[in-house]
Amino acid sequence: MHELPVVQSLLEITLEHAARHHARRVVALNLVIGQLSSIVDD
Repeated sequence: MHELPVVQSLLEITLEHAARHHARRVVALNLVIGQLSSIVDD
């Protein structure tokens, strides 16, 4: 999986979550990529 679709999905999920909780801003986002992910370190 390429980086752009991953980041786009992450941003979409984050914004949906923020909207559900009436957040005015997102100040941090922590992401852990496990061994079973399809992300390949170049």
